[in-house]
Amino acid sequence: MVQHPGFYEKSRKDFTYETNDKSLAYIPADEGEVYVMGGLNAGLAENYLELIDELGRRIEIDKTNDVIALWHDESHLNRYAIDFESSVKILDSSYGYPEGWDLSFSPKILIRDKNNYGGHDFLRNKKRFLQFIKKLFT
Repeated sequence: MVQHPGFYEKSRKDFTYETNDKSLAYIPADEGEVYVMGGLNAGLAENYLELIDELGRRIEIDKTNDVIALWHDESHLNRYAIDFESSVKILDSSYGYPEGWDLSFSPKILIRDKNNYGGHDFLRNKKRFLQFIKKLFT
């Protein structure tokens, strides 16, 4: 997992952890030291599949209870990072450096700004996105 660059050098009170105690993503005020980003995570296949299965299970339980966590899967990922702290490696924010930001360190992985590539809605439209990619390479 990667420390969220938006919370780099911020205090715990600034983290946007899930505060609804009806959600399985809920994190009380006395828990958590790092806020992780939802957009970049990885691991060995077996471990990663366990993560995905567990997050899916928790999200489905929340859904059954008419609860949607504040930041959806990212909220559940942060809860998971706390619950499985001893088996989770958290990389610093340089591994999730947003394009156009001016942080006090160099990027190791640059997260591209969707607005420079058609925007969020455009990129979510598979047909348009594939046409865009095809044009890039022809």
